[in-house]
Amino acid sequence: MQTHENNQCIIPMKKIFIYLTLLLIGGIAVCSCNKETLDSDNLEGTWRAYNGEILFDGKVIYSGDEAMEEYSTITFADGYMSIYSEDGVARYPYTYSNGIITAIAYILPLQMAVKRLTKSELTLDMPVPSLESDLEGRLFTTYKGRDIYRSESYILDDTYWYVSGSKIVICTPIDEDDIDAGWADTYRIYMKK
Repeated sequence: MQTHENNQCIIPMKKIFIYLTLLLIGGIAVCSCNKETLDSDNLEGTWRAYNGEILFDGKVIYSGDEAMEEYSTITFADGYMSIYSEDGVARYPYTYSNGIITAIAYILPLQMAVKRLTKSELTLDMPVPSLESDLEGRLFTTYKGRDIYRSESYILDDTYWYVSGSKIVICTPIDEDDIDAGWADTYRIYMKK
């Protein structure tokens, strides 16, 4: 008889525990949403690059002004991202979610991972973009221990990639005329307001 009473007491305690767990998860989700809103608010404004890096396979292979040439100034305002360069201004609609900025430039989606965002500092990682979804190619060269493959295209530019773990990583030669100059898969830009 006492065992039965103890079991009745355990069941409501389990329900309370589940209810509290759901409240905790809901609270974390609300906090995450609020954090995203604050980050988004910090993103708005004009950012100027002060340093750039070119990465391959997670390692910096070049640092300096040439690494940030095309992205010297970026403004985020009213759902648009404006990129200022020597050639003029390019303006694209963008979204920001879960630390990723996505802009549609012509038909090519540009994705930038926000590595750091405060009211005055922004660090962006921009992987080399590609329109190709199915990659089929041959070994083209080897760089820093990675075999780089090339998929030839008659319509688009050739696509280059390597395999890292279970991921296919799109890359590009730093100098189209000299493939021995190095390869890049990500451009990192350090900016300030």
